[in-house]
Amino acid sequence: MACIVFFVGLVLLTRRRRAGRSTAVPIAVTAIGALGVWWLILTLGDMFAAVRSLDHVSPADKATIVAAVISETLNTAALELVVVAPLIVCAVLVDRRLRRLRERPLGPASEAPAGTKCVSHPDTVATHVCSRCGAFMCTTCTAVDGAQCASCLNRPPAR
Repeated sequence: MACIVFFVGLVLLTRRRRAGRSTAVPIAVTAIGALGVWWLILTLGDMFAAVRSLDHVSPADKATIVAAVISETLNTAALELVVVAPLIVCAVLVDRRLRRLRERPLGPASEAPAGTKCVSHPDTVATHVCSRCGAFMCTTCTAVDGAQCASCLNRPPAR
């Protein structure tokens, strides 16, 4: 399961990067898968170490101990499923929320507090606040767009 999650995360990461979309979910899925693989390796290592140390035990006791070790390994794998599934769901929900926040429309610039100065013109009193970054703007800066400062207008739109 962990290996599949890891490789699915890598595939999603590659596809989203090529499409220019957010890579938050694929990175989270890949990290969760990597942790699962690490956990699986530790569990299997412990299982093999336990079985190797049974050379001096009688065959009847050896079968009982091996059955207990396998049962414990399966319990660990089940616990991994219980932990991994909610983490992946949380990663998807966070990605959707971030996408909605990025896609919300910008409103008009709000009024600046009294006594603040314009970011671009430090000698001028600010009248508005940029709706994208929150910088203070004067009437000259506001005349360009009405909602965003000059530096936000020059920036590419958020994806």
